[in-house]
Order: sequence, then structure tokens, then C-alpha cells
Amino acid sequence: MKVLAAVFDRIQMKTGIEFLFVFILVFLSSGCFRGRNDPDYAGRKKSVNSPIERRKNRQSRNGKQKEDIARAEKDAFEKKSPVEIKVDHSNKENKETDKVDEKQKEKQPGLKVLRTAKDLAFKKKKIVRGSCWDFVNRVYELAGFGRKSRKTIFKSQKRGPYADINLIKPGDWIYHVNLEYKNVPHSGIFVKWADKSKKIAKMLAYAGMNKKTTGRYKHHRLSRVFRIIRPAP
Repeated sequence: MKVLAAVFDRIQMKTGIEFLFVFILVFLSSGCFRGRNDPDYAGRKKSVNSPIERRKNRQSRNGKQKEDIARAEKDAFEKKSPVEIKVDHSNKENKETDKVDEKQKEKQPGLKVLRTAKDLAFKKKKIVRGSCWDFVNRVYELAGFGRKSRKTIFKSQKRGPYADINLIKPGDWIYHVNLEYKNVPHSGIFVKWADKSKKIAKMLAYAGMNKKTTGRYKHHRLSRVFRIIRPAP
């Protein structure tokens, strides 16, 4: 504006043509307009509108994105938590431990007796006719526990005194008073407690009396146990 005022002071405008001429001169000299001959202008236009430059820019951006993705994946892999690897190893160790436990269970005399009794009664459905004693004795022999491989844990008579139920373990040969059938002496293999507070146990036994039946599971109240025999390794 100062330039324009100075020009107006120096030139006395009398017509509109003089005013227009002066305005054009001021506009061109102020640098507000640059034509195509201006090298800076041409350079900017080329950089913006050139297809080659645009393609190069896109390729550069795509390449940078791929590099960022690859770097992120690499960082994620390197920062993988060692706990996950540990869990994998622990699972493998657990499986190996389970195998060891199974082998140890096979060596446990009581569990071996139970497996033999279950196989004889339910899988093979073998009938051992005679008394309840004959069935349990046959199971013990098949399991590899003959007369010399048995240990007497408790011994008394039918009229007592009676054993502490805490002495009883799975696979034990139990002599007890059959409170469910005329209070007669009976024997069977102890499986587990159905209700220990009431001394009710799950037993695997043969009915006896030379019946043509296999061994079976049955619940008995073991409040009058007068003999306990256990397989000895």
C-alpha cells in the first residue's frame, strides 16, 4: 500500500486508463503473480502433477508400511512371553508324570486286586461257584497274591471285638457280619467308602451259596469287621 501511495503521489491520475495502467504495474511488481516462465512455479507444478512422482510416492509409502508391519511382527515374536513356553514344557512334564503315576498304580497291590476282580466279574464274566470266600481267593490268586503274599491286618471273631474302619484300604479282603442278610458271616473286596460317617462301603463280592452268578458290586455296612487281609508285594 505504501508503494501504491507513493506511485499515486508521483503520478497525477486524470483518467481511468492511467489508473488501470498504474494498478497493473504495481500488481506485477509486487510478486503476487508468477507465470509459467517462473522456474519455482514450474518446479512446484511438476512435483505435484507428475504421474511419475505420484507413483514413486505411493511406492515409497507402501514400502514403508510393509517395513513397519514386518518390524512389528518381529518385535512381537522377540517379546513372546517365556511363560507360554514354560506352560508347553509343563504340559509335557505333566503327561510324563501321569505315565509314571500309572506305572506306580499298577504296582500298588490293592489297585491290582481291584482291577483283577473287575476284569473277572464284568469283562470275562467268570463264575466262581462255591462260597463268597472262593471268589475273593480266586481274585487274589489271579492278581498274583497267593497265601504267602497276604498280610493279616486285623483278626478277631464274629462276635468281636471289631476293627477300626480307618484300617481298611481299597483292595482289602474284608470279613464282616452281613447286617443286610440275616447277620451271617460274609467276605468281599473293599472298593471305597460310599458314606464313611455311616460306615457304608462299596464292596465287590460273590453272593455265595454255590449260586450261578458272577461277582457284583453291593453296599454293606461295615460296623462289624472281624478280619482284614491285605495283599503284600
